[in-house]
Amino acid sequence: MLKKILFTTIALGMALGLAAAQEPPAKPADPTPPCAMHEAFSDFDFWIGEWEVKGAGGKLAGRNSITREEGGCYLLESWRGAGGSTGTSINYYDAARSVWVQHWISAGGTQIQIEGNLVDGSMVLNGKIYYLKTAQQADFRGTWTPLDDGRVRQFFEQSVDAGVTWSPWFEGFYARVAPTPASQAPANTELYIISPVDGASVSSPLRVQFGLRGMGVAPAGSNVAKTGHHHLLIDVEELPDLSRPLPATDRIRHYGGGQTEATIELAPGTHSLQLLLGNFMHVPHSPPVMSPQITITVTAPTD
Repeated sequence: MLKKILFTTIALGMALGLAAAQEPPAKPADPTPPCAMHEAFSDFDFWIGEWEVKGAGGKLAGRNSITREEGGCYLLESWRGAGGSTGTSINYYDAARSVWVQHWISAGGTQIQIEGNLVDGSMVLNGKIYYLKTAQQADFRGTWTPLDDGRVRQFFEQSVDAGVTWSPWFEGFYARVAPTPASQAPANTELYIISPVDGASVSSPLRVQFGLRGMGVAPAGSNVAKTGHHHLLIDVEELPDLSRPLPATDRIRHYGGGQTEATIELAPGTHSLQLLLGNFMHVPHSPPVMSPQITITVTAPTD
């Protein structure tokens, strides 16, 4: 009886193995990202690049970096104004609704949500602009037009009378440039956090004091040798690309006014803090000037 069971088991295993061997091999997964397979996701590619932006009169307005991210599923805009302003937008094709969408936020509290499509070769997006400082909202539209000389014209308008009349909001002409080079940092430059100290227990809001030796502090937009301005990295586990202008996020805070301290609010718990110096266009120096990362504990408020 035992021999019969053993023979049956072996025969069944051989049959299963033979069946598996006869099955066609699985096809390899298509390495092409899904967004790259849809033509509409490339409609805004003419905006991709490193740009110097000037007004209609030729005055420098700032630098803009437009990169393709997440396998071509969205475009990331990182704006650095000549006067130190910053802003970021995410631009993507909403395949479910067949429209392009832009979400913009600036350090000054301007929020823009617009959407649309290509119209006669220009990207035309319509929607709303909201000003956090004044709690005011207006109709808003933006038009990006590739020009014959390789530049791109960006024209923004807003309406405060429900679209009856429109007023120019911004006009800029984009010219391609090489990425902003890093400024040289003197040897033995030291960047550090004066307060709080590593391991401290603190309450929120807390005051963070910045320390710097071997270089000076200058506002963003001021191209002065051996200077820079501070950026505070909060709970940043992986450093951003240090060859590009630093993005402005909740975790990478810009102090382009030349501040040497800041008051911040943090949720209770453990947090990391680190300083990173940037040049006049928010690009880290060469070599990068960074403080040691410290860890603090924010205590919960007591009743």
